[in-house]
Amino acid sequence: MAGEFFDASSGETPRSADEVLASLQSQDAERQLRGALDGLRDLLDTWREEEAEKPVDPEVVEALDAVTGAADAPLSYRSLHRRVHAGRTTWETFWRDPQAEEDGPLIVNAVVKHNTARLNAVLADIDEHAEEQTELGRELDAEVARQAGERDRRRQDRQDD
Repeated sequence: MAGEFFDASSGETPRSADEVLASLQSQDAERQLRGALDGLRDLLDTWREEEAEKPVDPEVVEALDAVTGAADAPLSYRSLHRRVHAGRTTWETFWRDPQAEEDGPLIVNAVVKHNTARLNAVLADIDEHAEEQTELGRELDAEVARQAGERDRRRQDRQDD
């Protein structure tokens, strides 16, 4: 269709209203999707800027050093460790863009596992101490009850006299 009227000589078959509407909906959905993706890119850029202003958590730095400095760490890990300690890069630079480093995402994963193991050890220690405190609490309750019983007996003895 060339204009607003059907031209039978053009060889085109007229599209139904449903086809036209479906095409318009598809174009609108694509426009909305592109807009949403642009919004996500903006949010990601803002987040990256905010994160770049924050120092890397000291526990993350400690874990990076431990993971990459381990004697059995892969060569790429140890290479990063050496370069950081030689002053050629920093943990902050790595942490801001781990994909720029060979095996960077694997190093991040190892750091997460390292810190998870540390957290689990702390939680186990807390649980152990909580059990000890619970036992001490039971002993204290029993002692308080014993002393209260003795006090009550002494009062009763005085009243009987």
